[in-house]
Amino acid sequence: MKLFKSTLSLFTVVMIIATTVFTSCKKDSDTDVGGSQSAIGEVGNEFTLSQIQGIDNVTASVISVKKDVSTISISGTLVEEALKELAASIPNIDKFGSYDPVTGEFTGKIKMKFTKEGIVDYLNVAERPFVLVKFDAKVGDTYTCEKANGGTFTRTVTRLSTEDDFPYEGMWIKTITVEEPGRNRAVKKIVYEINHKFGLVHANVFMQDGSVIPAYLHSDNLYE
Repeated sequence: MKLFKSTLSLFTVVMIIATTVFTSCKKDSDTDVGGSQSAIGEVGNEFTLSQIQGIDNVTASVISVKKDVSTISISGTLVEEALKELAASIPNIDKFGSYDPVTGEFTGKIKMKFTKEGIVDYLNVAERPFVLVKFDAKVGDTYTCEKANGGTFTRTVTRLSTEDDFPYEGMWIKTITVEEPGRNRAVKKIVYEINHKFGLVHANVFMQDGSVIPAYLHSDNLYE
């Protein structure tokens, strides 16, 4: 079932706008979450990559798994000039795939680990593991990474639902809210919503110009 045809895919936001300029970590303090692999990370699982004004023809699916780390293939087309200019200005844009500044077409591969205890991503130049969420998180928990050029990049758990209060696919669910600062001059911060059954379900990308890009994610497979 494919839903959310009016929203932008989370993976498109993250890959094109946020992650390609994140400097690699020389020391990772949060690299794993434990637990066995979730069905979300299995080969063949497809994600609903929804459209918003400016991006067309987005698709994504898991194409391989190695040591519980899933490689996800993504493709699409940027049709809005502002997004094309932003993508063209990002250093290391080819790290995760290819981008044609004339046509706006992009392809890429990203790595993520989905287990029954949490989610780890590899969305940095060196493809090092960095925890996105642990399902036993408490408000105030942080996941940190020491950057290769100095300083620390930190994700923070800012909220836990105590009741079903987040709208998702015609129902209400509980979520864990995780925030991280922007990784380039265009992005102020990203706020993720994660559910223990559906996984990563939503993100808001807050831009420095005051605009907000909403992103819903739907996985065909669910946590068992």
